[in-house]
Amino acid sequence: MAGVGLLTGSAAPVLAAPGEPGEPGALSPAGDAAPGFDRLAVVGVWIVIALVTLVVLAKRGALSPRRLREGRSRDPAGAPASLWLGAGFGLFLLWRIGTASGVSLAAAAGEPTAGLGASAGAMWAGHALVLSAVGALVFSRRVRRGATRAGLVIAPRDGLVGLGALLLAAGPVLATLNLSALIRDALAGEPAGPVAHDFLAAMIREPGTPAWWAALAAVALATPIVEELIHRGLIQTGVLSATGSPALAVVVSAAFFASIHLGAADAAAIPGLFVFALGLGLAFERTGRLGVPIVMHALFNAGMVAAAHLAG
Repeated sequence: MAGVGLLTGSAAPVLAAPGEPGEPGALSPAGDAAPGFDRLAVVGVWIVIALVTLVVLAKRGALSPRRLREGRSRDPAGAPASLWLGAGFGLFLLWRIGTASGVSLAAAAGEPTAGLGASAGAMWAGHALVLSAVGALVFSRRVRRGATRAGLVIAPRDGLVGLGALLLAAGPVLATLNLSALIRDALAGEPAGPVAHDFLAAMIREPGTPAWWAALAAVALATPIVEELIHRGLIQTGVLSATGSPALAVVVSAAFFASIHLGAADAAAIPGLFVFALGLGLAFERTGRLGVPIVMHALFNAGMVAAAHLAG
């Protein structure tokens, strides 16, 4: 998830990508200087929205593990669990290697590794390595057939479905982010600054430059595809294949997604990242199409970038 800020009244959580060198750090909430009742009111509003959303979803059976298992529309039986999980963790490692290589190349070329151009280049190096490996695999008819049965597909209607799913997830995600930020700031005794990472600050300073466009494309297009393929498409599918439980698969993949951001993000951001990942995983299981969480992730990241620029 790319480094972007979101204004939510007097509390402004910032969401960011895995903490590779030259990349933004991960999901880091930050509040501004508006203390007291106003900030509590913002948190309260998001909590109410989250509770209403969860009640509605629960009444419709969308959160029921039994209904999720009985109504699943994808089948990972085309490959064993070990293959799904091996592919997921293998691509994750390849992604990290590509990103680290991009940072090294930038340093060798004399580019400041903290600069926006180097950061965007490092992100694209990791994405390109993963997408190249995936492109090579899809030439296999067996791989394509198994991937289709497992839901690793995109349909034209996924745009609208993904937008609707993101709107449903927004309440719980933002409630968690703002509440975590409030607790973190209360314990620290002072609010964090409104821009939580150099990558976001660099994007705000350099709008419209070639580096900015490269960063935006990575954040709003390539990152959602790569992250959803690895975490939902492969790891979540592997856990589903191993356990037969969609609910457990959603939780495990979300926990891994959140855990890789530990150390690269403020600890208060991890719960919000976990809730967002739960929404992505649940959308995947309910629709049976990976295109839905990809669209959710892409719209979310693009919206966060826009909000950060409007606020900056």
